[in-house]
Amino acid sequence: MALVAVAHSRHRTSDEFVRLLAEEGYDVVAIAVRRTLIDELAAIAPDVVVVDAADDDFDVLRLCRDVRLSMRTRIVVLPPASADDPWTMDVLHAGADEVLDVAASEAMVVARMMATVRSGPVRDRGPGKLVVGDLIVDLEGHSVVLGGDIVRFPVRLFRTLAELARRPNTVVTCDELLHDVWGVDPLPAHRRRLRVAVSAIRSLLGHGPQRPRIETVVRVGYRLVTTSMPGTAA
Repeated sequence: MALVAVAHSRHRTSDEFVRLLAEEGYDVVAIAVRRTLIDELAAIAPDVVVVDAADDDFDVLRLCRDVRLSMRTRIVVLPPASADDPWTMDVLHAGADEVLDVAASEAMVVARMMATVRSGPVRDRGPGKLVVGDLIVDLEGHSVVLGGDIVRFPVRLFRTLAELARRPNTVVTCDELLHDVWGVDPLPAHRRRLRVAVSAIRSLLGHGPQRPRIETVVRVGYRLVTTSMPGTAA
């Protein structure tokens, strides 16, 4: 049976969902919606995550992007009462597989949730591991292996490196990284933070005969390369 993580908010209890899923034979883990949720999900590696987005201070769009990038997990979102069509569309575009209608009857909400859970994990989001030289980015395990050694990468650095590793020797623009991976607008302040993040990734990557390195394409973006390429600046 599938492993289902139910992330509950401060405003709604997950007891009923947990009970119903358990009665259907699913393995269920209940966790709270909080800043460390993506790290906890990476450690649990559920097949499906049901996320309650009722907390105003919780960035469900970022969570959807993080899960889409780093895990093969279906995402079911319970929207806040104030959710409208644009909000729902944004969540779906960010990677959610289902946004339930909380205005519907409880039976309908449960039926839609169970249908998504039964569909199991996403199978078509690309390879589980990205290999560039002696760098291995394990998307399912949310880990990085360098020359055979596991190196811990914070979530934002991990997803930035993963995006570069998806397209080795290809320029990934700053706008793409900020908008598609970080989930922010490409403002000057965010560009500065991206430069700091890339510098931190370089430090974590270190050096080695087969170690890829990140090169800066001035005023454009970055690329992960295994050999030196002309026309770039470190």
